[in-house]
Amino acid sequence: MTTAFQRIYPPLLIVLLALLVYANSFPGSFLVADLKLVGQNPFVTEPELGGMLTSDFWGPDARTGEYRPLAVLSLALDHSLYGTDPLGYHLHNVLLGAAASLLLFMLLCRLNIPLPVSWLSAALFAVHPAQAVAVNEVVGRSQLLGAVFCLLALIWSRREGKGQLAGVAALYTVALLSHESALVLLAAVPLLEAFLSGKAGTSFKKRLPLYLSLLLVTAGWLLLRAMVLGEPASDPGTAISFFDRLAGGAATQVESLVQLLFPLGLAGGTAISAQPGLSGGWLGAVALLVAIAALLALRGWKHRSLWSLAVLLYVSAFLISLCISLAGLGSGDVSLFATAFIGLGAASLLSCLPRPSGQVRLAWFASLALVLLLGALTLERNQDFKSPEAQMRSELERNPMNAAVWTQLGEYFSVLGQDAQAREAFVEALGLAPESGEANLSYAIFLARRDRTDEAVDFALKAVQASPESFESEAYLILGMGYLRLENPEESLIWLDKLGDHFQGLAIYWETRGMAQEFTGQPQEALKSYLRELETAPADPSATRIRAARLMLWLERIPEAETLLLETLEDRETAEGRNFLGVALAQQGRFQEAFDAFQGAVLLSPDNDGYMQNFEMAARELEAAVEALPE
Repeated sequence: MTTAFQRIYPPLLIVLLALLVYANSFPGSFLVADLKLVGQNPFVTEPELGGMLTSDFWGPDARTGEYRPLAVLSLALDHSLYGTDPLGYHLHNVLLGAAASLLLFMLLCRLNIPLPVSWLSAALFAVHPAQAVAVNEVVGRSQLLGAVFCLLALIWSRREGKGQLAGVAALYTVALLSHESALVLLAAVPLLEAFLSGKAGTSFKKRLPLYLSLLLVTAGWLLLRAMVLGEPASDPGTAISFFDRLAGGAATQVESLVQLLFPLGLAGGTAISAQPGLSGGWLGAVALLVAIAALLALRGWKHRSLWSLAVLLYVSAFLISLCISLAGLGSGDVSLFATAFIGLGAASLLSCLPRPSGQVRLAWFASLALVLLLGALTLERNQDFKSPEAQMRSELERNPMNAAVWTQLGEYFSVLGQDAQAREAFVEALGLAPESGEANLSYAIFLARRDRTDEAVDFALKAVQASPESFESEAYLILGMGYLRLENPEESLIWLDKLGDHFQGLAIYWETRGMAQEFTGQPQEALKSYLRELETAPADPSATRIRAARLMLWLERIPEAETLLLETLEDRETAEGRNFLGVALAQQGRFQEAFDAFQGAVLLSPDNDGYMQNFEMAARELEAAVEALPE
């Protein structure tokens, strides 16, 4: 009876808890970041393994420094199955969350941690509302995959034999390719080994090959990541000092810890809230508290106290998260691991209780009440993820002064075409943070798309002034396009010349550049730009071919112009295309074909005087050519 209970019912209850707390979250929704990832990353919508392995998490044109190809592959498989229906994506996230909870329970049991502590730790992890972000947001897939494979690696590390090193290395590799937070394993493995053995020195020597394999995998991942991504060119972290990044990262970790310990005030938009940095004094206080916690944990370590293991694991995750952020390796979000370590620490208090059965039962009732309370908070928090607007509104109710969320709300309404609501949100963001580069740039993009060019240029210039490194690329493109529309092609080229290489994959860049070069009397360069535009799959390739053909005619590259125009007319019959083809044919003395081409242009656009004049000219030339024929 006891064996069956221990083997079946505790893990089954863990899985049921992990599923039940998200029962009211279906069918799910594509949220703010999900819309960008699923809708705009071409390797999600059109899977290509080589592209996934050689691009940023957010797509080939992104420069966030986040390298998660296996997460992209997972989402691509979902897209092939479910298309744009969020239900399937969300279901897989919920199942992965349940799998992570079950694996945590299995790991703790394998570490010979008492069954009540193991079960309560996994239960707290499964129902904690802090985990709702990863489960409800499709982009959270990367964190969930990283956690699942890390837990599998930790379980595998308890095996003995030749397959241990290869198995752990393989699982760790997969975890790193899912999410950079898997670096936590570098601290978790030796800490668990030392805790279980009781002799750190002996454990280290015995497990040295295992640790070296982890370091080797890490080095390989860093090298691959550097080869693929290089430096994160548009990472906002590159625009601020090292101290400010350290202070901001520490502030984020402190708020995360507060949310884990006191999750009553969590909101759906917590993951996208703007975190202020800590001052020098507060940063020193945080460092002191971390040091004190580590020292107390080391003291408890001598007595093999589980709470000391939990504290050291959390401190390690805290420091690794800071290193990830400072090194520009990704977001530094280790929230799932932090939740697991906090749950272990809370559950380990059970092992410190006195033995009388009445107190033990009371402790268990209190523990179950805590699990139910956290589950209820998660069920309530799921409502904040019903839609992108609900997510952002939830955060704004918690923090109405968050300019970053107001900006994202404006972007969301802009995509929906709700211009009045978008404008209100942008105005609110700029009222709270008038010097925000992100808010100014987003509003500039909104205005540019509404043909309010003068205002768009003004706000793009403010974005450049506010954050000259973080937002320069996007702002420069807006300025290049804006000055061209304002009939100032010289100024347009100045801004376009400042753009980074990754914008050269965009058709709009080459179109704008070509037009500016054409207007400034650079036909050769303009033609090169239009031909480059054709290589980037422009929205209207026929219009681009006609622009290029017109310049070829100007430069007397007649046969090339004819070939390009014939390709254009195969795709789409246009009066302009027919007219330019007639010009190309006439310049080659092929007046019968030119006559037919001009006639087609006139039939398609009978009110165009220029086409009619060309048609009449071709008729006269054809008549003269016929008269000149020998009898």
